[in-house]
Amino acid sequence: MLSINWDMVNSIVPNFHIRQIRDNVFVGNALLMRLKSRIKRRALGKVIVAPLRIAMEGGGGDWYSGTDTHDTTIRNPITAANFFAKNCIVPYAIDEGEELEATTQEAVLNLLEEKSENAEETMRYLLSVGLFNAGTNAKAIGGLQYALPYAATAYIGSQSYGGITCGGSAVASDTAGYWQPSVDSNAGAHYDTGALGDFMQSAYNPVAKMLANIFVRCGKQPTLIVSNAGSWTDYHNSIAKNERYDRPQQNTELAKAGFTNLMYRTMPWVQDALAPRNSSTGLEYVYLIDENSLNIYWDPRRDYFFDPFRKPHNQSVKTAYIKNRLELIFRERRSSGMISVLAPL
Repeated sequence: MLSINWDMVNSIVPNFHIRQIRDNVFVGNALLMRLKSRIKRRALGKVIVAPLRIAMEGGGGDWYSGTDTHDTTIRNPITAANFFAKNCIVPYAIDEGEELEATTQEAVLNLLEEKSENAEETMRYLLSVGLFNAGTNAKAIGGLQYALPYAATAYIGSQSYGGITCGGSAVASDTAGYWQPSVDSNAGAHYDTGALGDFMQSAYNPVAKMLANIFVRCGKQPTLIVSNAGSWTDYHNSIAKNERYDRPQQNTELAKAGFTNLMYRTMPWVQDALAPRNSSTGLEYVYLIDENSLNIYWDPRRDYFFDPFRKPHNQSVKTAYIKNRLELIFRERRSSGMISVLAPL
């Protein structure tokens, strides 16, 4: 009978490591993928100045004849919103033990590759979460919950966005009403989903109403709808007589990237696991986004910038950093909106 010294075998046979790491941490983010085409790479200074047209030139002009006098009142039809670039960082460290255990050049490269890939994915997740920042973290980018905030009435409360204060009253009576986003919280009671709900089960009223309000305000339409799974599923169930996903019913680009979506009129409606959702109440926010008014301004000098490994004086560790500098900016808010929904799964 053959006797095998397994301790000896374990000591001389190297471990086999699968090269690709299977993600068990991160959540896929459709909005970040969609906004890749909206990135503007600029060397960002202290302030990002966004010029805004807020009135017509010459009071809108006039018709005249003969010796009519002309209105020569001096007006200021252009103003500017001011934004500030935000910085984010992901450190990753390799301690002396890990370095010594990687006994071959290939092992060292594998270790660095895995650490780097995990750090980059962590950075993407950090940015994805930031896209929905409510302004509670002043150091983070101004996310959708800040740019298109929840309102308990038909208009937002007093808020400064880009240095311009608006809200606190209805759009028509607000001196900066042009800067208010469109909101619908059903007088603070929210819309409900489900067979007896008043959200998408009720002839699509809230979304259609929001689109009509936006069109009346500015003659424009959103190009993307983003929500968590509950309200998206309510829309799906309201139209799914036969469950099928033919290409005309989906945005092909999002579908190829692995994000299930459905078309509402000309807009893809995509579910995003990071979109705001209160797990205890089921409250969700549905965002109707005019992507033509939205950009990510990204400093190319800090675009997943790799800050090389360095060794501190008091630790046997080498630490590197990945850095970004950017800001999410709406240059027009009236063409986008949000709806608050109670969406149980």
